[in-house]
Amino acid sequence: MQTIIPTEYWRGQNLIDIENPWLTPGSIAYINNYLKKEFEVLEFGSGGSTFFFSRRCKYVTSFETDKYWFSCVQDNIKKKEITNVSLFLIHSEEECYLKIKEKSKIFDVILVDTIVPSNIVQRYSLLTFAMSVFSSNGFIILDNYDWIKKHEIISDKWKIIDFDDPHWNGKGTRIFIKK
Repeated sequence: MQTIIPTEYWRGQNLIDIENPWLTPGSIAYINNYLKKEFEVLEFGSGGSTFFFSRRCKYVTSFETDKYWFSCVQDNIKKKEITNVSLFLIHSEEECYLKIKEKSKIFDVILVDTIVPSNIVQRYSLLTFAMSVFSSNGFIILDNYDWIKKHEIISDKWKIIDFDDPHWNGKGTRIFIKK
């Protein structure tokens, strides 16, 4: 399936309409090439990526903390008649972890794009949690990665690919693949 990269992609406009994640273009191309129809996806933060993954993968579980944005995404899921997405409005990181643990699910693709904007501590803890519910078949995506240094992750167990972009807040998008 082809992806559309808008001219001013870094602004993140109309991504739900074009069903595109708000990630660096290089990372989108990489992800698009390696997704499989049987993959289960977990997202921390919803949006264009929710639709992108829903069209390419078996199921998407997505968490959102912004009530207005949650309503926008939810309305578009209904409008586009997408049936393979569970979208949750949550109020805390802990609430998110409890919902995932009660389902005892393992995920093939996990997108960490935070659930509270610009919270560095949360990004690290979400990434660490993601590694504990990862199936080892796919990859983990961390957007705006420059707040988490490579040495903070057990790098000998992970292949790390960076997709830097001069337009990007937080340097770019980082992909983790289990060795």
